[in-house]
Amino acid sequence: MSVVLLAATAWFASFLNEARPFGEWLFFDLAKIWGWELLLSAACVSTGHVVLVRILRIPGLPGLEKVALAFALGLTVFVTGIYLGGFAHVLGRVYGSHCRS
Repeated sequence: MSVVLLAATAWFASFLNEARPFGEWLFFDLAKIWGWELLLSAACVSTGHVVLVRILRIPGLPGLEKVALAFALGLTVFVTGIYLGGFAHVLGRVYGSHCRS
């Protein structure tokens, strides 16, 4: 049964490839965006966990509550870092060329 499903999937993919090549599919662009979002989420949760445990020293939270609070803290650290980086003009010409004289 699985061989039949794989063969049907391969046939359907080749049929769709005739209409639009695989490299032009929107799915691959969306998958790249999803990957970057997953990376940002993981970075926010890990950074927020460090802030929560080592800086604020708040132990003993339930698992889901700890993850939710860590994500919010990590996102706050990220946004504050981007804001301070923009204020210090370290983000480069792309982010601040219109502001400089």
